[in-house]
Amino acid sequence: MTETSSRTVTANGRSFLIRHPTSEILGTVIQDVFDGREYPLVLPGEFRPQLIVDVGANVGAAAIWFHAKYPDAKIISYEPSPGLFEYLERNTHNIQQINICNVGLYDRDTESLLYLGANNAAQNSVIAHDATSGQTETVFLRQASSELTALGVSRISILKIDTEGCEVPILRDLRDWLDRIDSVYVEYHSEADRRAIDTMLGDHFYLIHATVHFPNLGTLVYLSHECARRAAMFISPPLNG
Repeated sequence: MTETSSRTVTANGRSFLIRHPTSEILGTVIQDVFDGREYPLVLPGEFRPQLIVDVGANVGAAAIWFHAKYPDAKIISYEPSPGLFEYLERNTHNIQQINICNVGLYDRDTESLLYLGANNAAQNSVIAHDATSGQTETVFLRQASSELTALGVSRISILKIDTEGCEVPILRDLRDWLDRIDSVYVEYHSEADRRAIDTMLGDHFYLIHATVHFPNLGTLVYLSHECARRAAMFISPPLNG
C-alpha cells in the first residue's frame, strides 16, 4: 500500500489539506503550485472564468489552486490513474465546484498502460521514458473533443494540460475548439513539443508567460487574442523592415 503524506497549504487566505503519496519531490511540486510557481496567475485581473478543464489532475493541487483564485468557476478534473484518483477524490470531495473523472483525455478512446514515475507520481505517463519505472497501471483515455461535446461544453475559460507527453495529441484533437478557449496552461516535455504547441496555438493566442525548468521542460501560458483585446492588453505589432 502506498504510504501517504499530507500538507496544509494556503491560497487567497484559505487553507487546504492536500494528501498525496509520500515523496519529497511530489511534496515540493505541490508547494510550488501554491506558491504560484507552477501555474502563475498572469491572466488579466478582470478575467472571470466560468469553466476550467484540468487535464492531468494528479492529486488535485492545480484544481484547488484555481478554485481558490476563482471560487465561482466550475472545474472538471481528469485523472486516469486509479491510485491518484483516490487522493484527488479525498482532496476535493468537499469542494462543490470541482467535478472529477477517473479517465484521461487523448486524441482517441483507448485503454492504455500508465507507466508510474520512478521518483514521484507527477512523472506518471502513458509514454515510457527515463523518469518512469517498470511498474504500470491500466487506464482509460477518452477522445478530448468527443468528451467535451458529450458534456455540452460550449466554451472553456482555462484549459490546463499536464499529461507528461500527451499534450500535443490532445491539442491537435481540440484544433476546432481553439477559438472557444480563452486561455491555456500547458506543460511541455520536449523542445519538439514546445515548438509544436506554439505553432498550433499561435494563430489564436498570445504567449503571455513561460517558465523554463530545463531545455526540455517548462510551462507555457497563452491568452486568446479576443481576451487580450477585451482586457486592453496592448501588445506591440511586429516592426516593419
